[in-house]
Amino acid sequence: MDSKRRKLEERYQVCLNTQTQDSSNANDELYFRSYSDLSIHEEMLRDKIRTSAYRDAIEKTRAMQRAIVADVGSGTGILSCFCVQSGAQKVYAVEASDAYEFARQVTKVNGLDKNVTVVHNKVEDFVPPEKVDVIVSEWMGYFLLYEGMWRSVLWARDHWLKPGGLMLPSSAEIFLAPISDPDYWLEKVDFWLGVKKEYGVDMSALSLSAWKSVCSNVRVVTVDAVQLLAREHKVVEFNMADARVSDLEHVKSRFDFSCMGSGTLHGFAAWFKTDFEGSDGIVLSTSPWDEPTHWQQSVMYIEVPQKVEQDTKIKGSLEIRTNSENSRFLDIVLSFSVNDSPEVSSLYRMTDHA
Repeated sequence: MDSKRRKLEERYQVCLNTQTQDSSNANDELYFRSYSDLSIHEEMLRDKIRTSAYRDAIEKTRAMQRAIVADVGSGTGILSCFCVQSGAQKVYAVEASDAYEFARQVTKVNGLDKNVTVVHNKVEDFVPPEKVDVIVSEWMGYFLLYEGMWRSVLWARDHWLKPGGLMLPSSAEIFLAPISDPDYWLEKVDFWLGVKKEYGVDMSALSLSAWKSVCSNVRVVTVDAVQLLAREHKVVEFNMADARVSDLEHVKSRFDFSCMGSGTLHGFAAWFKTDFEGSDGIVLSTSPWDEPTHWQQSVMYIEVPQKVEQDTKIKGSLEIRTNSENSRFLDIVLSFSVNDSPEVSSLYRMTDHA
């Protein structure tokens, strides 16, 4: 994840220093600039779970035969190549970043440039000469909705897709579960407890502040299934054929967990799954129960960890909103109570600096 995270953080720093009357355009420019770097695409291609799921789903989709396809946010063009290799007649590979040059090189060297038209433009500014049968896109961000590429996918659906046309992926789900993470707790807290032994100055008073400092932003980390304290809860499910922008801009769900054993509640982990209609059951999952992907899991740590036992009840709500200043960022409100304790609410931000 290092290269992608580094580029995203660089983008965040530039964003902090950018003064413009049109912040939306500035945010888009920074977003597209970050994806012009080949290292980000290399990292995504190295994610075999991700890339294999798309290849297998495209190969098994019968609707791909002789289809006119739009590849939204085509990047290096590998999904466009999969489509032609699986029988597509024509692919419009639309890429707003300078990565479109990579797609042109890739399609040419594979002898597919007659079937793939690489378009260097924003989706919203391109008008294809014909309606398409299939829209394929790898639009999912951390926490599924981060970076907001889904807006362009829905725009393409509403303007380009034939009636009854196919969206790949076809549906997406977000899941949530309480977790225990003692190793991360020790990493953040024990350091300050050990300063006195190392240097003779007691800095233990800062240990709780150190932990609280990680509890305002969503953290992208790998969670092991053994860390889950309860069965996951499905927060929301989107059908990409009819989902509305408003459905994805504001998501809210209640949850009710019953703990499976004793441990310490340190936070809540979220992940997603996507399905590909007509592909004989191909799914792409970022669950802790499955092989890890570059998306990992999105974790919201709580300020005061709490002990739980078998059958301890954890109730609350999760609200995900598009950030008002940057539509590619997320604001997340997590509220929860343990057994009969008062409900605690916290605001988490998901930005390029998380």
